[in-house]
Amino acid sequence: MVDAVDVNALTGASTKAQTSKLKLTDDFDTFLTLLTTQLQNQDPLEPLDTNQFTQQLVEFASVEQLIDQSASLEDLIALQEETTQIGAAGYIGNTIEYDGSAAPFVDGKANWAYVLPSDATSVELKVLDSSGTAVFTTDGATSAGVHTFDWDGSENFGSGAAPGNYQLSVVAKNSEGKDITAEIRSIGKVTGLDLSSGEPLLSVNGILVSTSTLLGVEAPKTTISDS
Repeated sequence: MVDAVDVNALTGASTKAQTSKLKLTDDFDTFLTLLTTQLQNQDPLEPLDTNQFTQQLVEFASVEQLIDQSASLEDLIALQEETTQIGAAGYIGNTIEYDGSAAPFVDGKANWAYVLPSDATSVELKVLDSSGTAVFTTDGATSAGVHTFDWDGSENFGSGAAPGNYQLSVVAKNSEGKDITAEIRSIGKVTGLDLSSGEPLLSVNGILVSTSTLLGVEAPKTTISDS
């Protein structure tokens, strides 16, 4: 689901600070009314000690200054969040490579890459459906480094995979039969932006991807025709 970028964040932050300032103003007006009444009714022979009132005036001024500073900080935070959301929206339509094993099978293909930290003697690649069942298994490249794996939807048993999201499992072994941990990367096109969690997440066919996991971005290819 694609959520619209929240353009009301700044307004919300400012409103909160304005409410606090209005309450302070009401309290200050009440304080001045009481002060005026007491000064008007004081005993000329025993005038009121104004030191306490002076201290309260200083405190009111300090609180007002803190509220103003808080409002400025809230506006800056909201502006930063807004900028982050706008930046994330710029990925829509681009093909991204991200850290994770889930990739969309769209238009007859799904694309992954895996990284081996060292040479392996065997590598088994498994494509898993949403239930975790392996629908396709094949051997992969065994040398250390980055390897791509493009799946066309073929299944070991079946007529072909249905569109949806799939995961890649990489089982690598060294010459001693010990497991080698492979880093798995997925590739897909950003189709939307999700803001429901507060952090802007890129939607890749419904797979939510944090911008912090991005490893590469490929802009859409444009075709220029002669006219």
